[in-house]
Amino acid sequence: MRGKLEDLLSRARREGVSPKLCADFWIAMRMADRGERERIYAEAGNDLKKLIGEGLSYADEDLVALIDSDLTLREIVRSVVDFMEAGELEALLDRLIEAGMERSSLAGMVISRLRRSGGARAGI
Repeated sequence: MRGKLEDLLSRARREGVSPKLCADFWIAMRMADRGERERIYAEAGNDLKKLIGEGLSYADEDLVALIDSDLTLREIVRSVVDFMEAGELEALLDRLIEAGMERSSLAGMVISRLRRSGGARAGI
């Protein structure tokens, strides 16, 4: 029997990733147990990275909270952040600050990446 996470991933493959689907996915991931999340991390590959990218585009609170608590996801997100351009990083940092998440692990990742890239806000 397929679970909610698999259904959401299947919809993402069929319909593309929308903000609503993405929000539903990160809520479900946050409610899932560690074993379910690890299975998704192992099996979802590029679909997971698309959902991460969409979640980062609007600083999804459930995604950010899960990054803070899940080391595996944190490493996957770090690989996504490492390929972002300085402008994308600055926009993401702005969204995190606006949402009051400037002390999150994700914000730390973004600041570190900005420093390495020499972006306009590298002196943060």
